[in-house]
Amino acid sequence: MIGIAGHTFIRETEVEINKEFYPYYASYWKHLTKQGIGGAMGVARTDIGFITSKESSLFVGTPKQLVEKIVYQHQLFKHDRFYAQVDFGGQDLASVNKTIRLLVEYVMPEVKKHLYQ
Repeated sequence: MIGIAGHTFIRETEVEINKEFYPYYASYWKHLTKQGIGGAMGVARTDIGFITSKESSLFVGTPKQLVEKIVYQHQLFKHDRFYAQVDFGGQDLASVNKTIRLLVEYVMPEVKKHLYQ
């Protein structure tokens, strides 16, 4: 069995992604750095184009972008499982729930259509 996993943040529009994602992810890296884990790693706001691309290991984007990314990575890795880490960076419950809702209601049904037609 093969699984892929990654931080997952889904919003309906790229405008929402650009506005909401970075503060949480920066907080996540700040916390790791304080713990002596993160070192100089992290992301910049200017990295969002790559982060939302299908080549990134982060599952960040619109539902359509996530479907494309999961299907693309399935072509590469033939994975059986997808693990979405949706709670990072101090998000409130409403933010986490928004990602979960979009993942369950849109992304996974579309992924299944592409992979199991």
